[in-house]
Amino acid sequence: MGKLAKVKIEGRGCVTARFDENCGAEIGSFCVTEVEFGEVLGRLCGVFDSSDDKSMAFRVIRPASDADIRRDKENGAEAEKVRVAFERNISSDRHRVKVLAARYSLDRSRIRILFGAPEAVDLRRYVGQIQRDFKTQVDLCQVGVRDEALLCGGVGVCGRVLCCSSLGVDGEAVSMRMAKVQELAMNPATLNGMCGRPKCCLMYEYEQYSEAGGRLPPGGSKVRTESGEVGLVVARDILRGFLTVRFSGGTYRRLAVDEITLVQGEEKK
Repeated sequence: MGKLAKVKIEGRGCVTARFDENCGAEIGSFCVTEVEFGEVLGRLCGVFDSSDDKSMAFRVIRPASDADIRRDKENGAEAEKVRVAFERNISSDRHRVKVLAARYSLDRSRIRILFGAPEAVDLRRYVGQIQRDFKTQVDLCQVGVRDEALLCGGVGVCGRVLCCSSLGVDGEAVSMRMAKVQELAMNPATLNGMCGRPKCCLMYEYEQYSEAGGRLPPGGSKVRTESGEVGLVVARDILRGFLTVRFSGGTYRRLAVDEITLVQGEEKK
């Protein structure tokens, strides 16, 4: 059993990294984390036990010093110059490419340029000029619409900053299945976020709904009350543990799950 950490990195959201308790980093403070393109500055959000710690490629190295924090701010200003220069270089492709951000590793040995496009685009022919001008290795990364929303930011329909920008989702897949488990109306206009994909917040209560819903008869099941009446489940209040049951004659009653039993062999297929 080892330790994993959630680290929030600017312009990237949260990543999961291996954590050594002897490294000295404290929750809530800045730390230096090794990711795929070098060491970067992040904020340590939390630590938890895991049996899968050896498979993680990222790792928390040490607490960030004042020099690291100053360096990161300087890198941000220099990275913006790279972004502007790269955007100028690709002027002929600008109609189909959106340059979103540029991020230096802490030692400035590498820079990652992130861009969005509606289809796969090869921009490697523009890399050489940037490498010669700024004396650094360039990594190009085309991102999807979720990452565009994360980088650009915005405010959701709830009135708060987008979850991907403020909390980060660590690459977790959000699907319409999560909405189905929570028995929400399958309306893309309300379930999709600003990126056009299912909202990240669908994952927050997914596990609770899955667990609680497993203890209730599914919709359409026949159930029997304590008095012997048999009815049909037409709606479920999953978290409260109540069912709306329709009986013969068209009457409806709201019953707690411990007031009914499932008629064996009549559960919904």
